[in-house]
Amino acid sequence: MNKRRVHWFLLIIVGALTVALAAYFLRVDPLQVNTSEVECGPMQVTVSAEGRTRVRDRFVVSAPVEGNLGRLGVKEGYPVQRGTILTWLRPTPLEVRTERQRQASLQAAQLEKQAADAQVAQARLDLEHATRELRRISALVEQGIFASQELDTARTAESSAREALKAATSAAGAADFYIEEVRSTLLGGVEHSIPLRSPVEGVVLRITQHSERIVAAGTPVAEIGDPRKLELVFEVLSSDAVRIKPGAMVSVRNWGGEEAFPATVRLIEAGAFTKVSALGVEEQRVNVIADFKGESPLTGDGYRVEGEIVVWETADAIQVPVSALFRNGTEWHVFVVQGARAVLRPVKVGHRNQRTAEVLEGLGRYEVVILYPDDRLTHGATVVDIPRR
Repeated sequence: MNKRRVHWFLLIIVGALTVALAAYFLRVDPLQVNTSEVECGPMQVTVSAEGRTRVRDRFVVSAPVEGNLGRLGVKEGYPVQRGTILTWLRPTPLEVRTERQRQASLQAAQLEKQAADAQVAQARLDLEHATRELRRISALVEQGIFASQELDTARTAESSAREALKAATSAAGAADFYIEEVRSTLLGGVEHSIPLRSPVEGVVLRITQHSERIVAAGTPVAEIGDPRKLELVFEVLSSDAVRIKPGAMVSVRNWGGEEAFPATVRLIEAGAFTKVSALGVEEQRVNVIADFKGESPLTGDGYRVEGEIVVWETADAIQVPVSALFRNGTEWHVFVVQGARAVLRPVKVGHRNQRTAEVLEGLGRYEVVILYPDDRLTHGATVVDIPRR
């Protein structure tokens, strides 16, 4: 009897060991995963763009007539005052025939101006007469001597005389401009040099004509501006520009300092332009103009910067890292860790930025999701979190 009990006891032990060994060799090791807790807090969606600084008001000094331009007495970066002489321009002498033709044109323009002044004087007299006549007829109509139709006729005459005076005055003004235009063509006959002065107080931003040379009328010589009055110009894709509104906040980075500084969008230009990207793709881009908030740490024109333009923000949003999201059919899904197992769950996603996505439905605060899910991960699979270093 004892031998039979020992026999059964050994069989039970052998069976248990067999089952344990089978379970050990057939076991499925838990998948090692990275996890993250669902966050709740402020969130922003931004548009990243490269930009540059630009002097807001810049003035171009150019040659008024053809002539010999002298070497500039200032250099780029030099401060100038309003009226500072940058250089001198000696006009090219005119031919005798050309000068006589222009003198004759000037005399004709002056005669036209005299005729226009005479028309203004006559129109003024006509208006005074029509005004007196309107007053007289108005008084007679009130007394019942004249009919109301006479008053309407007098008002029409007075209005016509007023419009005639405006037209004559405009013609006289046009004659003045024509005289100045013809007189400017005679500057080539001036024997003395013409000074080219700075129109404003500021700094010489750029010199386009460094050496002495003969230049045509209208040739740019230098650009003047005040570098203390800067604006920021960002080039963004037209598809992103439609989401940007005036007053949007901008975080300016990578300008040469360690800390970012704020700016505000003032204007989104109405016209787009075509620009070829580094990959050779033609893109439609739009200039977004922003102003500094407070003092600018930059004092130069054309300096490169990078900006993050805010297009949406909220103070309280349930958000999950975008690396936890994946498509399953037409819907977004995540794997949620529950009791050391991965649970597949559909979610509804709202706004997204480069790091996180807003979750509208499907997740609650403090739940744990799996990052970078791969094809090995299935619903109900056992997982273990990899400690972060």
